[in-house]
Amino acid sequence: LSYSFCTLLEKKGFCHMDNERENLASMATIGYGTDLPTSEHALVVNSDTTSSDGGGTRRRKKKGVKLAEYRPPAWYTEKHKTFYESKLKAIIMQRDVHLKSARYYEQLDFYIIGPSILLSAITGILSFLSTSSQVSSSLQSTFGLVVGCIASFTTLLQSVSGSCQFGVKCEAHRTAAEEYDKVITRMRFELEMPNEENFTDTLEQDVLSIQTKCKYFPPDHVAREYRESLSRVNNAADPYY
Repeated sequence: LSYSFCTLLEKKGFCHMDNERENLASMATIGYGTDLPTSEHALVVNSDTTSSDGGGTRRRKKKGVKLAEYRPPAWYTEKHKTFYESKLKAIIMQRDVHLKSARYYEQLDFYIIGPSILLSAITGILSFLSTSSQVSSSLQSTFGLVVGCIASFTTLLQSVSGSCQFGVKCEAHRTAAEEYDKVITRMRFELEMPNEENFTDTLEQDVLSIQTKCKYFPPDHVAREYRESLSRVNNAADPYY
């Protein structure tokens, strides 16, 4: 209505249309109206395009929002990316080494603890029978001898388990694998969207901390598989590991 009224006044000579267009444009800019045209062709407000044809019919067109393309920081170079990718492969292999080591020591611990538990249960049953009045004296003596032998063998297994510390080694390697998995997650985020300029120093500290906490070496066959896999990936032995 305001636009039509101003057009009528311009025809009668009471006002100039250019000044009214400027006023309407300022009103549209501060939010009094987003449907008011400021020119004979188009007005862009809040990403909306209002077009007008010769017949006075106005059509609105939505403009699509175009997201800016992500650009890495200025300090992030191709050398950083190459280094992170190579270390990511090595750390993934280190995690696999600790996982295999944990499974290996877990099996060894089970081979000792499992029979020890079973023999302890058998010893309890035979001890009860050796003192029961329902069993003859000769069998009681036999049960007593068997209980003594089994108890001695059980003690031997428990001593071997305590000296070899298979359970402790299994837990240490499993904890190291979990810590390496966290480092791998951080490295993948840093490769996609780098935002830590000192990430190399942080990575070095994390790896050294994990190696300090896990003071047990992996078994020889697991370490040999790791070196062979690393050689196939890098076509040479890794000087860092």
